[in-house]
Amino acid sequence: MTSYRLEEMRNDPANRRWGGNIYFCKTDPRTTVRKRIGWIGWTWNFGNPWTIPETIMELSVMFAGIWVTGKINATLQAWSFFALIVTYLWWLDWRSSPDQFCDK
Repeated sequence: MTSYRLEEMRNDPANRRWGGNIYFCKTDPRTTVRKRIGWIGWTWNFGNPWTIPETIMELSVMFAGIWVTGKINATLQAWSFFALIVTYLWWLDWRSSPDQFCDK
């Protein structure tokens, strides 16, 4: 699959549900996709069967890390919360990149 094809699927209004707020495309291999206006953020591809389990796992790891560091020190918890949010945003950006799923 080419980068152009992935972006074409992302921008196709037929792959949007409920007023364009939900992205649903079974042929798109990405679990996270940039929103139509890319700087706004990301959305999940509910057409991919791995989206829900992957998201639950990611959020569980984040909250477990915050909980564990909170047991050690409140300041450490605040810093780890910040670090986990930044890491999660980087992860979403990386997972939504069309380059991850293009034919080489």
